[in-house]
Amino acid sequence: MSDGSVGLPKAGGEKGVESIAREIRSRHPKESAQYSEAQLAEMVAASLATCGPLQIQEHEDILRYAALRVLITPEQRASPLIRGVAQRILSSLSWSPSKRLDFVYQHIVGRPVSANEPDFGPLFVPPRQP
Repeated sequence: MSDGSVGLPKAGGEKGVESIAREIRSRHPKESAQYSEAQLAEMVAASLATCGPLQIQEHEDILRYAALRVLITPEQRASPLIRGVAQRILSSLSWSPSKRLDFVYQHIVGRPVSANEPDFGPLFVPPRQP
């Protein structure tokens, strides 16, 4: 698709949002408990909107990508280092979606944030798209 919504058809549109939100709640009850149904659906929809540009198309990859919204903690989101690494890895289209998600789940999800993490600033600027 040219509109960048590659993930939406396989996820099933609006029904797909609800289905993925239910799967996230089932797989990650503790992490998703703080979000209402509407909040979780909004988070899933936001994830689905970026699946196309990131070339994330398979259902399991879509589900794992959407689950990052509840699995990455607010402290991790506030960390320039973690945000930079996650952004750089997820946008590295030379790796398959599964490989990128495996990396994020192995090295970021559940990783505590250190008070003295370095800020590498421009070293983690995403590469320019051709």
